[in-house]
Amino acid sequence: MAAANFTREKISIEALKDVFDAAMFDTEIDGDGDLVIRDRYLAFISIQPTVMIRFVSIFGLKKKASEKAGHALCNRINDGLVAIRASMSDKTTLILDWYLPFDSGIGKKTVVLAFRKFIDMLGALGQYDTDDIMT
Repeated sequence: MAAANFTREKISIEALKDVFDAAMFDTEIDGDGDLVIRDRYLAFISIQPTVMIRFVSIFGLKKKASEKAGHALCNRINDGLVAIRASMSDKTTLILDWYLPFDSGIGKKTVVLAFRKFIDMLGALGQYDTDDIMT
């Protein structure tokens, strides 16, 4: 039986893919080496050198939206969904991410449950888009 935990030495994108495949997610590894998961939202998973797993999802903002409105949206999301971070990479791109530490090891089930929680939090974004600027 495979170990139920990831350790610093035994975690990899390929190992994460195996776990998410076993949990019946639609996965692939992209050209950048990130794990891509297609669920209710498209998400990317990477392993950070800071011993963290990063969950990321990217959303578009309407071209008519001002940069000020985009930053205000990020602020509302960051105030309301404090577990995830909202930022803009440019005027029309909203990035949401969440970091999961695994320095002392982490259960495989914990990683999947954390990802599901991340997706659930993304589902709450609409209430913060009071200016209707998300695409």
